[in-house]
Amino acid sequence: MSKIINVNGFDLPTVQYMISFLYTGNYQLASKDKQESVSDDEQDYDEADTVSHSSTALPETTEDENVESLLSHIRVNAIADYYNIQDLSQLANSKIQIVLDEGQSADVFPRILQEVSTSNRDANLRSIIASATAKCIEELTESETFRAVKFDHTLSIEILRVCGKRIQKLQHELNTVQREAAACRSSQARELHAKTALIKQANDSLDTLKQTSQCRHCSRDFNCYFEKESMEDDSSYVLRCRACRCRHSPRNI
Repeated sequence: MSKIINVNGFDLPTVQYMISFLYTGNYQLASKDKQESVSDDEQDYDEADTVSHSSTALPETTEDENVESLLSHIRVNAIADYYNIQDLSQLANSKIQIVLDEGQSADVFPRILQEVSTSNRDANLRSIIASATAKCIEELTESETFRAVKFDHTLSIEILRVCGKRIQKLQHELNTVQREAAACRSSQARELHAKTALIKQANDSLDTLKQTSQCRHCSRDFNCYFEKESMEDDSSYVLRCRACRCRHSPRNI
């Protein structure tokens, strides 16, 4: 029985990543230089061949490198979907999510979206890409490159759905902030009103003291004190005669 497998529709590095996964349960992207040298090799190969994919990690990755990494993982997802290798599809998606979580500029997405639109049917991948796209949709809509992307209908709907949820979330947050701001303004207004009333009452009481020499009820010398009208209200006090507790206010003079 022949051990040769003919794989059409996928580039050689993608096929090698799939084989690496089948042997080891994982795959590592080869460096760009290594991929270019591999692409010049013969397209027929033995299934038992093993390929080393180790690469030296760079301290920082450029935007182009991020795009190439994402494209490679997206193609791995596509071949996993084609051959129904669910574990490989999930692994590729997790690697894509890691790259996206690092934070990517809007310029990364047009090529990514085009690749997903033309080669991928995985709903989970579409959801991941749509969620990342929605985060920078304002910048993307101003991009001529983005406008030129020929979107798959399903991916377009998914992006719109995520954008809709994002708008709803922002609207909810805005409503919450507005309610809190209104409550704060109302509280400040009540405090200001209470302080103003207390100051007015104090001034009125001082005027009463200046005009009162004896209690209007017991006719004794006006030896007075202030009494809080309510235990719950700190802004309302009454002026009383200490001898008979008669209440005195400006209108009683």
